[in-house]
Amino acid sequence: MKAKTRSKRGRIEEKTSLEDTLNLWKQFKASGLTLGEFASSIKRSAGTLSRLFKAKTPSLWETHLEESATVVHDYVRGRNFEYRVRDYYRKLGYFVLRSPVSRGLIDLVAVRKGEVLGIQCKLSKFGFSKKEKEVLILFCKQFGMMPIFAYRDINRRIVTENLNLNET
Repeated sequence: MKAKTRSKRGRIEEKTSLEDTLNLWKQFKASGLTLGEFASSIKRSAGTLSRLFKAKTPSLWETHLEESATVVHDYVRGRNFEYRVRDYYRKLGYFVLRSPVSRGLIDLVAVRKGEVLGIQCKLSKFGFSKKEKEVLILFCKQFGMMPIFAYRDINRRIVTENLNLNET
């Protein structure tokens, strides 16, 4: 059985100063890229950077992991609610399309004979500002859609609000 040998280059954690690590960390956070994307951009592996950050800046690394988990968790919760709203409108006889990247004005488009709904989904009634409602109304009006705001009440039931096209 062969004994494990270290490469001549050594481990990055041993060779990189804390100052250099902190500068690299600042570049990573400022880039807005994922760790894998950032690692590729500087010709390193994500595993190497992960080990470096974990070894030299453990509190920053832990905070980053917690923030990442929260973002993914919030996305999943929002997506699951969109699926519930989609299924609700399907039961009402609509053909429903979901935008896979919910960064636009509408999350769902529901179509039934003579009706087209533009639906924005939020987990809370308070997650949708007056300005966002006005923009949704104008957008839907432009395309002949009925603007719908869907959210959960305190009992997690789906509530839909028809944002009347005549409000603007």
